[in-house]
Amino acid sequence: MGGVLFLLAGLGVFTTLSDVRPNWNWVGFFALFAAVQAILVGGAVATYRALGYAKGDWTLLTRGVVDPLVYFAVMALIISASGPVLYKQRLRHYAGEAAAWLKQLHACATTYAAGHPGQGFPARLDLLGPDATKCLEPLPPTGEKAGYVFTYAPSPPEAGGKIPAYSVTARRVDRVAPRERSFYMDATGVIHATSEDRDATTQDPIVQ
Repeated sequence: MGGVLFLLAGLGVFTTLSDVRPNWNWVGFFALFAAVQAILVGGAVATYRALGYAKGDWTLLTRGVVDPLVYFAVMALIISASGPVLYKQRLRHYAGEAAAWLKQLHACATTYAAGHPGQGFPARLDLLGPDATKCLEPLPPTGEKAGYVFTYAPSPPEAGGKIPAYSVTARRVDRVAPRERSFYMDATGVIHATSEDRDATTQDPIVQ
């Protein structure tokens, strides 16, 4: 039973380390398990001292302490080998979702501008959403999607009120690793990215 619980706890740590942000539910479970394990071992030692040692008791007690440590060592090896790989995959997944949404935005904004030659590009993203053109998947009020915060900025309108361009940035929420990228896109549809802790600009490398 202890081995099963320890493997479950190890799986929680594995999930936490392979994610971009910690899974605090699993961290809490692991901490609770560690506390219960310590209490059980302490209780066993106290009981054996109170009742007196019988032949073989010390061997059983030792195995009760050593076996979980062995499980932990095996799980630590698995995590150290696989955790970084899954972590990089998760970063690529989030970045891919952010880039895909930017491409969708560009397609919708370009279609909107073509259909509204007097207005140009949309002044607000909700003009592309489900209550308007129904082209773009809407963002929540926080502007957060796929672990990124998106900020849309239309250019100042021309004399006739037409908006000739726009720009949009995407920054990671709770950035925790130096290789996490931020994105920038303008009306050309070209996406730029940087791994620095700042907004991306047109001076940054182009995302192929």
